Amino acid sequence: SDTGCGMSPEFLPHLFEPFSQERTEKNSNVGGSGLGLSIVKKLVEMMGGTITVKSELNKGTSFTVSVAFERIDDTIAKRPEVADTERQVQGLRILLCEDNEMNTEIAKSLLEMHGVTVTCTRNGQEGYDTFTSSAPGTFDAILMDIRMPVLNGYDAAQKIRASSHKEAATIPVIAMSADAYDDDVKKSCDVGMNGHISKPIDPEKLFSELVRVTK
Repeated sequence: SDTGCGMSPEFLPHLFEPFSQERTEKNSNVGGSGLGLSIVKKLVEMMGGTITVKSELNKGTSFTVSVAFERIDDTIAKRPEVADTERQVQGLRILLCEDNEMNTEIAKSLLEMHGVTVTCTRNGQEGYDTFTSSAPGTFDAILMDIRMPVLNGYDAAQKIRASSHKEAATIPVIAMSADAYDDDVKKSCDVGMNGHISKPIDPEKLFSELVRVTK
């Protein structure tokens, strides 16, 4: 809760929409992209929770986040295989090709929390250019969204494999897509990708795939 500028009733239905910001005389000089709350809502919902808000213009705002967690003894550690996987991704250097800013921020934060260095690009062409202009050994793997402007993930992967870069044939490329049917997975393999992760991303599966392709 805060006692800040608050929000009008007309703006509240749009509060969690990407790039939404209410401008008033009191906050006209405040920057930001308007992505913060949309990312928060996405993260809360990924954990099976809810977020609600009460706000009154010029009086303040209150947010309530509700998330259910299983209660376990504090002495019980994570499953050994999960903990081991998280340790193994530490130090990896990943090229992330994703055009959606919210998805980029979530994936980047998730990876960096576990010691992964992430370089972000906004479409397949930028991803191709970044990889082919990099020195060998710069990246350990590429996470490639499929639906992107300028150059989609399938075409970007094919261009990377056909490039003259010394690691063109060996750099692991993992597809990321909401399309997770068998045909989609097969198409990813046909264009030279090494794996396929469905969206929304399951962190455990993401880390497991990264460990598998970078061993």
